[in-house]
Amino acid sequence: MKKIILYIALISFSITSCNGRIRETEQIKATTSLNTSPDKFIEGKVTRIADGDTFTLIFDNGFDVRVRLNGIDSPEKKQAFSKRAKQTLSDLIFDKEVKVYYKSKDRYGRVLGDVYVGEVNINHEMVRRGMAWHFTRYSEDETLAALEKEAKKNKIGLWAEAEPVAPWVYRDKQ
Repeated sequence: MKKIILYIALISFSITSCNGRIRETEQIKATTSLNTSPDKFIEGKVTRIADGDTFTLIFDNGFDVRVRLNGIDSPEKKQAFSKRAKQTLSDLIFDKEVKVYYKSKDRYGRVLGDVYVGEVNINHEMVRRGMAWHFTRYSEDETLAALEKEAKKNKIGLWAEAEPVAPWVYRDKQ
């Protein structure tokens, strides 16, 4: 039991310290087009892709953290486009250095953030490629809304399906 408590404390510490890898920011460049004005960021290398909107990030000090892309929802494992969404996220970020701007964690303890590789907003890119929905229940990001609308209009990715089922609708039926 003591080992579990120590491990949880170390994980908590890694998220808040990370040998200086989490920094308070006064202002984020306008080119990042963030919709949440987060005050912190983490950076590290992506070591695992769980699905089209969740991955594991490892810090220089060896600690890792699960990250959930803010404002989007990708297909569940048994849904159409699930594998393609996971592969797309992998192509975009796996084994790369990323920066995650965040404000909070979700109910599962994952860091909830806007993910960048260089100047590319990965959250936006997943929606633009038709690999995820704009998760309007938790996001009012106008850019995500516009990208989803454009992907629908052009029948890109999951929008090529006759009647794509949103992941939250699919989960409710399970």
